[in-house]
Amino acid sequence: VKLSLTNRPGNEATIILSTYDFVSANKLFCYNLVTTLPETRTEATPFSSYISLTSYLFQHAHRSSRSAQYTCLCLYTIQLIVEDQNLVRRICSEESKTAVRLCRQRQPFLPLVRGDRVMVTVIMDLMIDGINHNLRRRLEVEFYILCTGILLRIISFLGKSRIRIGT
Repeated sequence: VKLSLTNRPGNEATIILSTYDFVSANKLFCYNLVTTLPETRTEATPFSSYISLTSYLFQHAHRSSRSAQYTCLCLYTIQLIVEDQNLVRRICSEESKTAVRLCRQRQPFLPLVRGDRVMVTVIMDLMIDGINHNLRRRLEVEFYILCTGILLRIISFLGKSRIRIGT
């Protein structure tokens, strides 16, 4: 029994379903999730915390079907945010720069980046990292379609709006 409990995501994962429900039903919640700043400079923004949780789920999505479902739910939430033109413009702007702690537990490791980054670069790293770490397992078609769809939306938005992003 203890072994089966260790393969499941922690209690923090329960917030994922609520976040998805709010993001899909309420555009004001989406805007506040993306734009809310922390009270102090040392704290993480709500969106960077959500991205960080998603990165940890990505690297362990293959462990159980429950983890895979939580990971896909995170992807659906990010997809809804990226589909909104105003929100994607916001996460591509310099105003969205923040520090995000990405999971670096499995090879190939993402490069360690210290300091603040534009949020869209973090999301792109997250999608590429998710694909890299889950290629060796049984093919999860829905997972790969969501990751490549998010990347496609971001890249097409950047191309249409002629926005150049830095790291």
